[in-house]
Amino acid sequence: MVTVRTARPRCASSSTWRPGVSVCSTRTRGRRTIPSPAVALPDDTAEVDERPVGGLGLVLIAGLASEVHYRREDGKNLISLAITGSATGSA
Repeated sequence: MVTVRTARPRCASSSTWRPGVSVCSTRTRGRRTIPSPAVALPDDTAEVDERPVGGLGLVLIAGLASEVHYRREDGKNLISLAITGSATGSA
């Protein structure tokens, strides 16, 4: 298992990898984040240059993560996600 930790004034992150699963956790100070339980796919009928900026990160996470957890604790947003199986390079 490998663990990596980073810290910035407003954000702290840690990631853990072990065979078959990668877990990333982030703690940020700031206003409450209320993640949507369902992520709408962006309109892909427009050309790339005509699409609004943003929103694809949530689609990517929803497609890759097997678990996403959010909670608010001590005035901080805590978000963790797990990616399992073939997305981590394991069967």
